[in-house]
Amino acid sequence: MKNSLNQNRPQNGDKEYHPCHNGNEPLECVEDMSRSDTGQEQMLYDVADSPPFVLTIVFAFQQALSSLPTALTVSLFVADAACASDFLDIRTYLLSATLFMSGVTTLLMVTVGVRIGWLNEPRNGVSSDRHSDKFGTPLFNTGVFVAFLIATVISILDSVGDYYACARVCNLPPPPRNAINRGIAIEGLCTAISGAVGCGHATTTFGENIGTIGLTKVASRDLFVGLALVYMLFGVVSKVSAVFLSIPYPVLGGSIIVLYGMFNGIILSNLKFISLSSTRNISIIGTSLLLGLMVPKWIEDEPDGISTGDSYYDNIIRTLLVNPNLCGGVLAFFLDNTVPGTRRERGIDVWHKPTTGNGDIPNSESELAIYNPWFPKKWLSKKICRFVPFCPDSQLIKVDSVDEYSLVPVNSVSP
Repeated sequence: MKNSLNQNRPQNGDKEYHPCHNGNEPLECVEDMSRSDTGQEQMLYDVADSPPFVLTIVFAFQQALSSLPTALTVSLFVADAACASDFLDIRTYLLSATLFMSGVTTLLMVTVGVRIGWLNEPRNGVSSDRHSDKFGTPLFNTGVFVAFLIATVISILDSVGDYYACARVCNLPPPPRNAINRGIAIEGLCTAISGAVGCGHATTTFGENIGTIGLTKVASRDLFVGLALVYMLFGVVSKVSAVFLSIPYPVLGGSIIVLYGMFNGIILSNLKFISLSSTRNISIIGTSLLLGLMVPKWIEDEPDGISTGDSYYDNIIRTLLVNPNLCGGVLAFFLDNTVPGTRRERGIDVWHKPTTGNGDIPNSESELAIYNPWFPKKWLSKKICRFVPFCPDSQLIKVDSVDEYSLVPVNSVSP
């Protein structure tokens, strides 16, 4: 064992860095097998791996139970907004519809959308206004429209961030534009279907499930196909939803603490690509966080603080400023694009040239092929696909005599 370790040590004069070499004398150590050569944590099952069937079912139920509190909470919000909190049958139907659509969206996302594993859960976009006259002449209210438009835009931005975060956790390169376009399209389509079946909310990526991937080190797409089927089964069998509704609220709250904490850490880890020693960056981060928290709090405490002389426009402005994500995000976007700073200081070079640096974000055509949709290669090799924004780059498609459903990059070697 000692001889094998000596063979792997860098010799004198070698410039290659090794964590067990202090620059003078090589130190005896055992390589941390939980990390790759680039310092990334290795997964037990990568995105393209297929775990044994029994383990796939176990992992699917694990993900389902960890994400259940969010689905249950949003369905309860919808029931409360519809004045149906006291009706068990309505709450059961809402939860069943939510679980079913979460399964449908997840299945489409894994097979056609971005194609990396996560669960698509409901997005709370329920209006808290209650009206006794539920039916009547349709009315258009600019304030309500703006509120839902903001929720939609924020949901899209949140989803794009989740795509990148999930790719980082799964040790994959950032998703290409066509994959992001497909993901957003799938979410929009399933949001329309959710409204048609009576869910009362939209669908979006479930970021906390990315934390579960980080904890379990299992990112296989087969797992999330199984998860989608499990959720669809839960949605069809209403008795299951009735059992879930009996879970005490403190248990629901406690079950998501670790997942939210893990997800927040993953999001904050994106800051490692920028220079945190830069006064410019520190000022932008601090100012955006501060105003993103202060302005919405002030609007809540002082509802009459905005006074333009027209209550109609006052309501629109309050709707915009009461959202912390909008206030902090828009300010951060504005400052980052107006305050002078180098591309390296802003972290842009790392994303545009992922192969540079310490290899935290690998990038190659063979790895980008993991995002290709489950379509026949001959379909995507058509010239018209060049003008379709959600189709993969034609350079990553290799067409041969066999019309396979798995896409092969040009520079890869087929077995």
